[in-house]
Amino acid sequence: MEYSIDNCTVIIDSTATRDYYTEHPEHNSCTCSGCKNFREYVKLFPAEVKDFFYAAGISDMRVISEIIPLATLDNGLLLYGDFFHIVGRMENASKIILEIPCCERRTDSSGNNVFVKTGTKTQTVSETAFKELTDSFEIMFTDKTALVPENFPKPLLQLEIKAHIPWIIDEENTY
Repeated sequence: MEYSIDNCTVIIDSTATRDYYTEHPEHNSCTCSGCKNFREYVKLFPAEVKDFFYAAGISDMRVISEIIPLATLDNGLLLYGDFFHIVGRMENASKIILEIPCCERRTDSSGNNVFVKTGTKTQTVSETAFKELTDSFEIMFTDKTALVPENFPKPLLQLEIKAHIPWIIDEENTY
């Protein structure tokens, strides 16, 4: 699958991505209400969202790597920032230089573990802008990854999403 965002072309190996998730069907298992709400709502995503993820090699959106419920918006929808891993690469992606703090774990005078900033390092990452799939669902790609399983195939991209979804489960929304 090839997908374009601005001047960037994202080449996704849908077969390798689907094969990985077929062999490793684990789902995000966080039990907080925000994560449960997202996993329940994926069944209700519009066709545009489901079709995109299926074409990218993700047949079941519950294989998401991380679910981050951020806040309830004024319109009552919950803002999520989430991500998946996919096999793929980018051509002509924008480069961004990040300043990353370096820290060291130390023990303070009371015997507590603390992290002390010891400087910074820079990291260059490639990423796309966010692109709307629907009026409440956006995607972007980056080569800056987190929480990647050891055996995930390479080349690797992180597919990030921003979604505005309703609260649908029978638990209190604490976000």
